[in-house]
Parts: sequence; structure tokens; C-alpha cells
Amino acid sequence: MKNQFLKILLLCLVLASCGNQDKKAVSTTDTKPTKEESSTISIDSLSQIKPLYNKIAQQRLTKSLDSNAVTYDCNGEKSGTIKFFYQDKNLVMVEHTYGEYSHTEGLTQFFINKENPFFVYHKNTNWTFEENAAAEGATVDDVTETRSYLADGTVQQCLQKKYRLRSADKANFNPSSIKNKAVACQKPEEILSSYHKLLQYQAQKGKVDCL
Repeated sequence: MKNQFLKILLLCLVLASCGNQDKKAVSTTDTKPTKEESSTISIDSLSQIKPLYNKIAQQRLTKSLDSNAVTYDCNGEKSGTIKFFYQDKNLVMVEHTYGEYSHTEGLTQFFINKENPFFVYHKNTNWTFEENAAAEGATVDDVTETRSYLADGTVQQCLQKKYRLRSADKANFNPSSIKNKAVACQKPEEILSSYHKLLQYQAQKGKVDCL
């Protein structure tokens, strides 16, 4: 009887030990995020846009993103450059700069998370020679900046600022001093129409025909 009791007690101790080991294994493996989960987030609100924008902008500034570029020229009427930026082979930003008819310049940037743009920045500049200016060749830039914020498949907010910049004042002018104003948003498909067009050139490099 005594030997049988000892065998039962030993069996209980072994089973208890195995149970504790299984719990430890679950706690160390199930809570660890995967690489994919760590590098991207699901954007479903306006508050999540700024941190991810700052991260990508900083990576672009420090040149820590892989990239490739495509240039084009439409018979001298319009020319530009399209740049694609990647983190771990994932597309995180598309930038399009262009000039049109010598007096118009444009910049559009798409910030991307999980293949979906979440922030679109567009800057359009039209310049002319300033009339009756003291300095010969003085110019005036009429600038419009538009910011569109997208989350959960919808346009959350659109901001815009407009200002006039004279060449004589450029050194002392800070565009960030101009406040943004809320404006009516376009539909998502309208905001992203040029983005889908640019993606057609993602696999190309060097010079291509007119867009």
C-alpha cells in the first residue's frame, strides 16, 4: 500500500511539472510580435497618422530607405521624376516632382502603410515675373499646399494653405508661419487617381515615355 501511494504521488509531481513547462512555453511565444506586426500598424483613426508619417519622413531624411527613380519628358512641355521608397521591400512612399510649361512646378508625396496611402501632400507653384519691381528679373510665386488624411478607407480631413512669395523675400519667409485651413475634401478615388497611375512605373528604372 505504501509503495502504491508513493507511485501515485510521484506521478502527480511529474504531471504538475509538465503543466508548468507548457504554460511557460505559451507565455514566451504567443506574446512576441512578428516582424510584420512590428513594422506596420493598422490605421483606422486620424491620431495614428502623424506618428507613422514622422517615422517615414525621418527615414527619408536619413536616407535609410531603399529607392528607385523614373524620369520622363513630354516633348519639353512637361517633365518630372517619380521616386519609390521601400522599407524591407515594402513600399512606404511615392514622390512625384514635375515642371510644366516652364512656369508651373508640382510636388506630390504619398505616404503608404500596408499598400494604402494614409497621407497625401501636394504643393503647386505658379511663378511669374514681378511687374514694376526694383530688382530686374524679380519673380512672384503663388503657392498652394494641400494635405489629405486618409484612414480606414475614407478621407478624414483636408487642409490647405495659400501664399504669395516674392523672390526678394524668400530668405526671410517661413511657409510654416501660414496657418492651414480646413477645406472640402475630394473623394478618395479622386485624391488617389494619380497614385494608381504612378504605380504603373514602379518596376521600371531610368527614363520612360511621357506619362
